Amino acid sequence: MEHEESLIIIRIYEVINLLLSFFSSLPAYFLYNLLDTEDVISNNRLILNIPLPGGFKLSLVEEYRFEDYRLQISHYNYVLLYPDGRFALSYDNSLHHPGLDNFPHHKHRYPRGKYPALSFSGSLKEALDEIRWFIEKVS
Repeated sequence: MEHEESLIIIRIYEVINLLLSFFSSLPAYFLYNLLDTEDVISNNRLILNIPLPGGFKLSLVEEYRFEDYRLQISHYNYVLLYPDGRFALSYDNSLHHPGLDNFPHHKHRYPRGKYPALSFSGSLKEALDEIRWFIEKVS
C-alpha cells in the first residue's frame, strides 16, 4: 500500500469514528457499507450520504490533496438536510465570503436570506456537534 492510500484510509476511519461518536444509533457496518474505499482512493474524494435520526440526512464531501507527504483536505462540504430535502445547515471552505474570520471556512443556516454566513473553524467535529444539537432541538 502506498503512503497516500494509507493516509486516505486513516482519514476514512477518522470520519467514521466521528460519525459513530456523535450518532450512536448509526451502526458501524452500515456506515462502512456506504463506502467504496477504492473509489475514495482513486478519486481523492470521500462522498457519504448518511440518514440521521429524525429523518434528517447528512451529505459529507471531502476532497484531498497531498503536501509534504501529508493529507490535506482541499475542499469540504458538510450539509444537513431536513427530512423533506430542504437545506438546514451547511459548512464549507468555498471562497465566497472573504470578509469572515477564518476565511475560507464558514457555515450557513437556512433560509440563507434570513441568516448571514458565519465564520467556522473547518472542523468536522465542530460541525457534527452543531448538527447533533440542531437535530435534537428541532426533533
